[in-house]
Amino acid sequence: MKHTAIRLAVLLALGVGADKAHHLWRILFLMLLVLYLSQWVQMRGYAMVVDINRRQRHRYANQLQVISGWLQLGKYDRAERYVSEMAAIIAQQGSVGRLPLRWAYSLVRLDALAERYGTMLLWEGLNTLEPRYWTLWGLDRALRQAIAIADGHPILVTFGGTSFILRVDGIKRLPTKHIMGVRWFWDDHTLIGSWGRPQETAG
Repeated sequence: MKHTAIRLAVLLALGVGADKAHHLWRILFLMLLVLYLSQWVQMRGYAMVVDINRRQRHRYANQLQVISGWLQLGKYDRAERYVSEMAAIIAQQGSVGRLPLRWAYSLVRLDALAERYGTMLLWEGLNTLEPRYWTLWGLDRALRQAIAIADGHPILVTFGGTSFILRVDGIKRLPTKHIMGVRWFWDDHTLIGSWGRPQETAG
């Protein structure tokens, strides 16, 4: 909070300087303002990467503890099944890494946000995805709403071309905010959100 207040004060000072200074000084203040803003955005990006890395390490440590617990209890079949489930999730994360950088970064960031809320994102049909800016825009906003009301239930995202479908079992309410292009409805105690033409969506 303290650092944010200092940054805002610096931005305000540079903005006032750019507004009040004479012509040549105004150009200098504007250049400093742009440089400061770009550094601020860059540092926020670094902080997000560090947070994502920390959360992933914490998740892997928890998964190892779960496997260790099953082995100590002698439930080798359950441990093997859990390892298979985790291997599938890791393979899914590898598919995310093959997407364009903007998409890969956004999906990893959304995954970290879901973990913060105690839920998990599952991706399906990534190989069919046609990465478009507006699809990512809709996905980001739809998932943020779904994550906030998921109450720990996993969220399945199925891609197909330039469209997607979100499914969350056990949700009893719809998101409150309207997102242009996203349609929400219930089906047998499952919250479903869709974007794009249904015939384009896999699954």
